Amino acid sequence: MGEQQLPLINNLFSVALAAVQLKPDPIDTACLLQQFLAMRGSAEGNSEPGCAWTGDLHGHHQIHRCQDAAWLVEQLDRHVADYLLGLGFKPGSVCVHIQRSWPVISEPGQLIGRHHHPNAHLSAVYYLSGNGSGKCGALRLFNPNPLNELIPGMAVGGQGPLEASAARSISHHDIAAHAGLLLLFPARLDHAVLENCSDNTRFSISFDLVLTAPPGPTSAEYLPPHPSLWAPLRQDGNLMP
Repeated sequence: MGEQQLPLINNLFSVALAAVQLKPDPIDTACLLQQFLAMRGSAEGNSEPGCAWTGDLHGHHQIHRCQDAAWLVEQLDRHVADYLLGLGFKPGSVCVHIQRSWPVISEPGQLIGRHHHPNAHLSAVYYLSGNGSGKCGALRLFNPNPLNELIPGMAVGGQGPLEASAARSISHHDIAAHAGLLLLFPARLDHAVLENCSDNTRFSISFDLVLTAPPGPTSAEYLPPHPSLWAPLRQDGNLMP
């Protein structure tokens, strides 16, 4: 038998994206939509022109504590556990905390610019609306380090030497909003919400998740201890006057 031929190119260093299609009760969805519209009130968006309304900038960042979101938190708990196991985390080795969660409402013509969540370890997005067409504003995930373009900038631009379909050199990946879709991805990954080009309002919920050690002493060097071991420098927790 001849020597086995190896493929010319091996793909390395992937980014883990989890996508799960949930089947929520329509009544639960309607209750959340009603609450989010009440939270937004008469506002049309954030202060930046053309930016969608995000609840975290308006004092609404604890949606996971709402009773109407309890079913979603249960689903999040299950799928985050599966995600971490898939990444190779040992069972029982970490605790996951919802640091904050907030509604996002995008009217036609609105978007959210490129950003990431440096205060979190894991990001989650849940869509309450969308038909999968992408017209209401897709989530764009950016390639964090497009080394395969060889020369910086070759993966973008209209007249460059790289084919637009060169999968190993793509600059971004778009995910269309679909009602019931839950996404998980590293919080350090730059992302944006494209313009809502539909005639409908787009609703979603964002989650910031943090990993710590389980309760008790830990020897993991880079894993934060459990919050039960933390102590503020001042009794009121506010160091700055």
